[in-house]
Amino acid sequence: MNDFYDLLSIALQARNEWDKLIEPLNARQAEILERQADVLCIVLAELSTYLTERKTSGCGDAGHDKALGEAIKTRKKIRKALGYAYP
Repeated sequence: MNDFYDLLSIALQARNEWDKLIEPLNARQAEILERQADVLCIVLAELSTYLTERKTSGCGDAGHDKALGEAIKTRKKIRKALGYAYP
């Protein structure tokens, strides 16, 4: 696993195929993959929130500052859900 493209490729596979993709990994590789999945989840959730606040929600543009603030709130929620102690 070299980058997020590999991770995305795994995520897009049928769930019943994930075990075949993960089995060859050693513990360190699995740990790195898990960390990358967490980061990807956090960043995509932030981006989704930001986009919702910016013109994509159909209610007008809330502006960059408000959208960024909401994205940061989402980041904290997702990190907490993933078990991170520091937001």
